[in-house]
Amino acid sequence: MIFAVNQVDHPKADFDSALVSLKDHYGNAVTQMQYPVNQGRKFNSIIDLLKMVMYKFPATGGKPEKLPIPKSEEEKANRLHNELVEKAAENDEKLMEKYFEKGTLDEDELREGLKLGMIHHDVFPVFCYVG
Repeated sequence: MIFAVNQVDHPKADFDSALVSLKDHYGNAVTQMQYPVNQGRKFNSIIDLLKMVMYKFPATGGKPEKLPIPKSEEEKANRLHNELVEKAAENDEKLMEKYFEKGTLDEDELREGLKLGMIHHDVFPVFCYVG
């Protein structure tokens, strides 16, 4: 199961409430992969917690620009990224050992752990849908 929260550009958008609602209904398997920056009318960016980058969408539409995470979002992005790393590591003993040794997992290791979690229904990724 994969969730996509859409209409993050709607004037009354509330991604955090949608995420809480998903967790209330589906439990701790709900795993945040992204979050919107400037949701609502000013929406223009998404923070990707797997790749740890920001995607900024042009006002005219089209392909987003890949940018570093702004200082104002670093603390939140790092906290959520660490939660994602822990969630991925929980799904495989080898990954858990690597996590304890290194204190983190690289992107390929994260993908593997999340994939295993999805197969076992322990991870339900949540993305922002922009379209």
